[in-house]
Amino acid sequence: MNQTDPDSLTTILGLSLDEKSDWEEPLQIFTQFLKYIRTNNPPLLPAPYSDLTDNFLYVSTPNILKKCLLYADCRNQSDLIIVEFLKEVISTASFSVTNKNTTQLIPVVCQIFDPVHAFYLHNGRIMNQQYSMHMTTLANYAIQNYIPFHLLQSFSNEDFKIEDF
Repeated sequence: MNQTDPDSLTTILGLSLDEKSDWEEPLQIFTQFLKYIRTNNPPLLPAPYSDLTDNFLYVSTPNILKKCLLYADCRNQSDLIIVEFLKEVISTASFSVTNKNTTQLIPVVCQIFDPVHAFYLHNGRIMNQQYSMHMTTLANYAIQNYIPFHLLQSFSNEDFKIEDF
């Protein structure tokens, strides 16, 4: 991971998701970067990429998330790689609120829970269930990471507007 440039990774991953090929490994590395930021003290990307942390979190992550939620035809267990990425986005958003005092990723998390995304319509659905099992898994994970609490706190923040969602 230390030899991987986050900007190059984001470009490669974005193109791979667009082309629907060979995106699994880059997404796993992207997820590792998110986890590294969340578990590192201070919460930064590894050197020499520390100065790219905010761009990675607040620009690259939302862009990659949108592409993942558009992904409709996962093969085998590939959808679980996306679920792990979405879980890490939830964890990182919760961390950002509690440790960095920023709600910038909360609207990104809200995008995760829009059930009309192609990812939920075509992956993780059993029989005639209305929702993908992935949606249920992620909702439970968000509750465990205090996301509903952070959302309620965000509404009391004067700088936060409902349009952010």
